[in-house]
Amino acid sequence: MPADEMLVMLDGKRYNRSALVQVFTGGETALAQGSQGPDVGAIPSIAIKSLEILRDGASAQYGSDAIAGVLNYQLRDNSAGIELTSRLGSYFPTGYSRDGTDRQIAGNIGLPLGGQGFVNLSVEWSKYDQTVRNPTRPSALAFAQAFPNLAAQLPHYPGPVQQWGTPPQDGVKAVVNAGIKLDNGDQLYFFSNYANIQTNESFNYRLPVTVPKQPQDGSGTWNHHPAFNNIYLDPCTSQPTFTGCPAGGWIQDSNVFNFGVQNPNFPNAPFYPAGYTPRFYWVTRASRAAACTTTSRAPRRRTPSRSR
Repeated sequence: MPADEMLVMLDGKRYNRSALVQVFTGGETALAQGSQGPDVGAIPSIAIKSLEILRDGASAQYGSDAIAGVLNYQLRDNSAGIELTSRLGSYFPTGYSRDGTDRQIAGNIGLPLGGQGFVNLSVEWSKYDQTVRNPTRPSALAFAQAFPNLAAQLPHYPGPVQQWGTPPQDGVKAVVNAGIKLDNGDQLYFFSNYANIQTNESFNYRLPVTVPKQPQDGSGTWNHHPAFNNIYLDPCTSQPTFTGCPAGGWIQDSNVFNFGVQNPNFPNAPFYPAGYTPRFYWVTRASRAAACTTTSRAPRRRTPSRSR
């Protein structure tokens, strides 16, 4: 089910960005089209006091984004005390090198606010290294055999050219939670959350030239990636009509450029003589704040009915 069909709340306040948005277009991810699941990873774990779980559907009470249940995170509200935690670890997988070093430092402090209030601050810093759980691609091994002088320039050499596993990540998260009771029994309440998380992930290896397959991979060749097709630099003189020009309007002569082939006219080339592996980078920045007043009133007394 899409992530936004479970309602997430912080201290009883809605954390989902919107109600359910369903856009059905077919395919494997059809049910997730248009979903806007809340990012609970933006909340430092040290800020959580408890978690309340409603496993049954509760859309009649909470709306369409509670079809799969409700999670209510209770933030810490202590008005005194300091807590510091740290974590350091790595993976030692069988058949792979040590990787995935995990570092985390977190702290929480509670302070009084007046005589009947509190301010609670939680901060977390973390940094995770890449884990790799895959062998290298057969096309990269074939390239190294065909061009041994370029093998050392393969991405991540001598490891796999394409890294599949937990991506590297570093980030900072913070939560401020505050409240104060008023003389009439009401309570002023405020919380704010901020996160800045940066990560990147490996994609498919781009082979620069066509190379023969190794015997264990069968017969034939591994074809080069289209990113390494020749780029012709001389435009046709008959532009813009392109009369007599090849497709694209460029003369296919010796004046060409290729990201993987040495060319004396371009001293900085080739850029990627052994191919390359793209990486996708993204930054998650999340911030939100909520303030409200809760009213405490004594329940109205009911007068018992008298029977005659």
